[in-house]
Amino acid sequence: MPVTIAVIGCGQRGKNYSRYAKLRPDACKIVAIAEPRPKTQAAFAAEYAIDPTLVFNDWRTLLTASTETIATVGTRLADAVIIAVQDHLHLEVTLAFAEQGYHILCEKPMATTPEDCIRMEDAVKKGAQIFGMGHVLRYSPYSKDLSKILHSGALGELVNVVHVEPVGYYHFAHSFVRGNWNNEATSSFSLLTKSCHDIDLLCHWFAPQAPKRVSSFGSLQHFRKSAKPANAGSATRCTDCAAEKGCPYSAKKIYLEPVSKGITSWPASIIVDGVPDIENVTHALTSGPYGLCVYESANDVVDHQVVNLEFANGATASFTMVAYTSLICDRQSRLHFTHGEIVGNMESFVVTDFRTGVKTTHLPKKELGGGHGGGDLGLIGTFVEAVRTGNQGLLGTDVTEVLKSHLTVFAAEKSRREGRVVDCEEYERELREKMAGKAVAQEWLGLANMAEEQLLQLGGGRVIAFEQGGDISSSTVLLFFHGAFGVGDASDSSPVLLDKGVRFLTPTLPGWGKSSPIPGTTPYHIGLAEDISALLQHLFPSSTELTLYIAGGSFGSVPAQMLYGASFDIFPQGRKVKGCLLLAPLSPFRHHKEYTKTMGLANYIGVGPPSQWVPFRLVQRLAVGVIKRDMSTQTRAEVFMRGQLFGKMGAVERGAFERWRARKGRSEEEVVRKMARNVVRSVGTTWAGFMQLSDVAHSDWGFRPDALDADHAKTMLIVVSRDDEMAPPAMGEWLAGAYANASLEVIEGGHTASMYELDEILATDPRATFPWLRHQRPILSGEG
Repeated sequence: MPVTIAVIGCGQRGKNYSRYAKLRPDACKIVAIAEPRPKTQAAFAAEYAIDPTLVFNDWRTLLTASTETIATVGTRLADAVIIAVQDHLHLEVTLAFAEQGYHILCEKPMATTPEDCIRMEDAVKKGAQIFGMGHVLRYSPYSKDLSKILHSGALGELVNVVHVEPVGYYHFAHSFVRGNWNNEATSSFSLLTKSCHDIDLLCHWFAPQAPKRVSSFGSLQHFRKSAKPANAGSATRCTDCAAEKGCPYSAKKIYLEPVSKGITSWPASIIVDGVPDIENVTHALTSGPYGLCVYESANDVVDHQVVNLEFANGATASFTMVAYTSLICDRQSRLHFTHGEIVGNMESFVVTDFRTGVKTTHLPKKELGGGHGGGDLGLIGTFVEAVRTGNQGLLGTDVTEVLKSHLTVFAAEKSRREGRVVDCEEYERELREKMAGKAVAQEWLGLANMAEEQLLQLGGGRVIAFEQGGDISSSTVLLFFHGAFGVGDASDSSPVLLDKGVRFLTPTLPGWGKSSPIPGTTPYHIGLAEDISALLQHLFPSSTELTLYIAGGSFGSVPAQMLYGASFDIFPQGRKVKGCLLLAPLSPFRHHKEYTKTMGLANYIGVGPPSQWVPFRLVQRLAVGVIKRDMSTQTRAEVFMRGQLFGKMGAVERGAFERWRARKGRSEEEVVRKMARNVVRSVGTTWAGFMQLSDVAHSDWGFRPDALDADHAKTMLIVVSRDDEMAPPAMGEWLAGAYANASLEVIEGGHTASMYELDEILATDPRATFPWLRHQRPILSGEG
């Protein structure tokens, strides 16, 4: 019987591995797929004759179907899964299917952080499944023949390797300037995403000797705006550029010209959903990232890098990854032994024996063909046989060895960033100690999951960052929006949420932290609704299971209100909203005509009328000039926070803070340090969010609070602080009068007082309809 496989992600990598089922139908069969792109999904399902009931739009629905099948029939949907989704999803998908006992072939890299790589190793080791990693270079006929000679000892001891990956000038432009791997925030650094299997190959060649020390250098040398040709002018797309004909990186040359000649394979096939014809490719170039000028793209990954390795026995290796080559990924290697050398180019290699002077040329046969010199099909073929026989050893590696080579890659990148030699063993030890310390803190705080920032890719190359806390298995969600100079942070999730079975979801607002700004042509309230809708759809593919509560503090109350009143056409999950919580809220300036009457001077200038009257955003620009230095480092941000926030607390607010801090088991220094870290994160990538503050507050929110229909009139609790100068109580009072089903509570203290009362606010049963919205708890006060 052939091994049955479910393919998760039917892009280029999923297609390359699946091809083996066509060549060897006796060995394996594709029986299920998960792919979100409709045309790609339909074409793949038709090619492999997939039963329509086993065609899924995403991996979560496939997992749900698998869960149901295991529960009712007692068997999985397939023997194995191929995980070929975007890199940042590898860990989550692997953990989910490993738990159900599937054999796993995961495309490289394991994950995008070293901690997640360790978590993957832990999860795989708990099961007895076969685990393969997309380190395809090991499995090409070329590499297998070369490695056989190397490990035979016929040429003596391996002393040194010089290994070069010539990425290729247009390949790099396609994948790492315009493509999915162009930005560290949305993917990872290029040594990991492009060359981790080269480092793996070096580790394989020197095994059992392990890397001992590593150094690395590299940078983004050319693909930046400063290198844009002068005659390109203001053009941002190749289709409109006067310099296009003389540019080697022209998207028209890379995609359109080959298609016009009937060449519809990679890379043109990658940039469209469906047939890569002239019409579809032209549309992609005029509307998507693959048509952008390489000097105007959002890329930040290095375009050349060298890595120097010393192994435990003193042997050395050097690896170079470089974009600027005519060769496309045809690795060049020189291996130096005590009694000979091997020189190869992925097609052939020459062995020289110093003792005899004989040179022998080897031309390994690629019987099945395929990418990476036959390595793609070599890997999947070996994986299938390992699954069939239950023999992990056939793959020549295991998850622990895979982890070791990945950690070497992360250590190399640490060296590049910090400008020092990194001890590989010390790096792993410190990493594991840090993770162990975090686990201890997690247990001590009584939380099921410590929050970690995640990134979701949106359309047009944009990204939204978010964290989750509380009970992250729950479909009852408290969606909380942070204020200015904040990021989505779920690390202080209230224990109440965990106890009551509520998930705490904290997205980073557009233009702050790693979240992309709303495009200038899109109204903020529409762009926000689309982004959050995409996030919720990602987390809850079946919205029938979702129960949603919306909350926001300070400026975060603005997006909270925007979603509360959003049209269901742009925010369909709005139908699932049960209630809204606003802490120290702002009112919609467009409709609250007297909003300035109780506003403090700084806020009056910063977000009030002057910020709109003065042209060219000069008020905002001046503000950035004044405070940017204070936000530039952790130390400076801590000083700023102490002076502007903690130093201005009144006695009542200070008391509430001290009680909150005691409940959390934190010192004031720890609290200040964490808040300062988030401040630095919030503007570390862009100041776009800050520049938009006034415009967003004054903009059309998409509705009038006093004109919402009955379907939007869900219960709302508004909490204001009596001495708040940043969000004066008068704004909350206006909101309470404008929203049909709102109630107001006034507590003692200043701007942050309500945040320190949040645990108490959440303390009544959030499972049902957040009963505090029905006044089933005492009125809050600064003395509680």
